[in-house]
Amino acid sequence: MADNYKKLNELDTKEFRKLHGLPVTKGLRYIKKNGKFSDEYEVVDYSVANDLMPSGSKIFELTLINGNKIMIHSDYFAEMQKNTFMQEDNSLDECVQATEAKEIFDYPSTYIVYDIETTGLDCQQDEIIEFGGIRYVFGMETERLSLFIKASKPLPERIVKLTGITDDILENQGIEPKEAAKRIKEFFLDSVIIGHNIKAFDNKFISRLFEKYTKKSLNNDYVDTLNLSRKKYPQLNHHRLEDLAGIFGIDYSNAHRAIVDSEITHYVYELMVFDKVIAGSIPDSISATYADSSKVINEDSSDEEDNDLVILSNDEIVGWKKQLSELMKTIISQENLPEDSLSLKGNRSRIDNSITSYSICIYEADIIEDSRESSRNTIISRIVESELKSNENIIRIEPRNSDEFELIQIPCSAEIKTPQNGKPFFRIDKNSEELLPYFKSSILLSLKNYNSKSSDFACCSRFEECSAAKKCIHPNLLFSKACEYRRNLEAGKIFY
Repeated sequence: MADNYKKLNELDTKEFRKLHGLPVTKGLRYIKKNGKFSDEYEVVDYSVANDLMPSGSKIFELTLINGNKIMIHSDYFAEMQKNTFMQEDNSLDECVQATEAKEIFDYPSTYIVYDIETTGLDCQQDEIIEFGGIRYVFGMETERLSLFIKASKPLPERIVKLTGITDDILENQGIEPKEAAKRIKEFFLDSVIIGHNIKAFDNKFISRLFEKYTKKSLNNDYVDTLNLSRKKYPQLNHHRLEDLAGIFGIDYSNAHRAIVDSEITHYVYELMVFDKVIAGSIPDSISATYADSSKVINEDSSDEEDNDLVILSNDEIVGWKKQLSELMKTIISQENLPEDSLSLKGNRSRIDNSITSYSICIYEADIIEDSRESSRNTIISRIVESELKSNENIIRIEPRNSDEFELIQIPCSAEIKTPQNGKPFFRIDKNSEELLPYFKSSILLSLKNYNSKSSDFACCSRFEECSAAKKCIHPNLLFSKACEYRRNLEAGKIFY
């Protein structure tokens, strides 16, 4: 036994057993379930091997009557002491829904992602203390419901530590379970519901709540992201929401609150459904699944190199792409920029040569007369077409400059997403009248803030002509952004 193990005295043991829902009397059973069969061992002693902060759970070391020692998580140990744990798969479980609801592995156009916080793991004895749900239509949030629900007894200490929910919060902000059941049922209606591990946990609690206070069962078809993950990523050892959040680069620090967990679950769900993951965060165990780099969204990527970009053919420039290309030509003329300074290029997959996304580029050509090699594309935005399988008109726009969300008007019809560990982006209908004005504002802002790829220089040979004109007359106004004399001119300082 390690030196940091803490042996519990008799008084601690009694309180400890109460805290973790264990029998207060001695003679605990350790139940090891193997398929339809269960082996029972008598536990003669146990101690705390490790405290799992901030959850408040612990790792036990159990001493069996035969002298063997077993390490086990306190929550799982508590669950194994309940009668429901001993039931075979085909036995009656009062918490299992006897309804026509079925699990689906599809992408519905309208759905609700939800999560609950409870006082424990047993749906027959424990209670729901928080509900959080968000309704989405074609991936865009349209409604949310967040409730605290009063409990019939004080909250266990470990639940308070895990969730931050206290008895005072429930007393002052909570509603009665009967009212909660009514509001949740009205919120669900007949929508498909989505959640992580809802088949084995959340749905059972909700169904029992409905049956108790509305006399009706939970009949909604559902998507369980835990089972979806098991189906898509069989190589993973664990499929917990926390594990998936880590793979997809999602901040999990504020988890264990219902509405936050719903947001995390929705993000994970969309990434799984569309086979897109955050670059650089894919573990070796599933890296082969995403060998095609075209399926990777890199929220923190730098500008792509030129060889990742291809010129589009006339046949490929249609619809919103054609309107955008015409807008770029107009801006080039109005801003007196070199030809092809602005362009829409395609990002082609190296696997099958298909176009996976588009990039709006500022192109600074070589200035041969000044002997400076500055040729390179600077990407303003990346655009993913047909972002949602359920709505082919939706496109995803990823501005490289996150300041856009503060400095220019983002379309009112857009759905803005702000990942914890990535750059903000938004979705919008490609036929929206707000799309072209947005592109114009975005391009002009990028031109205003553009930094030449060339190193700064004092001035070129045109300084006398520039002084006379009181403005830069260089033929490439992108390249001359590196000219210090131009900056002086624009600040009203003329030296010649």
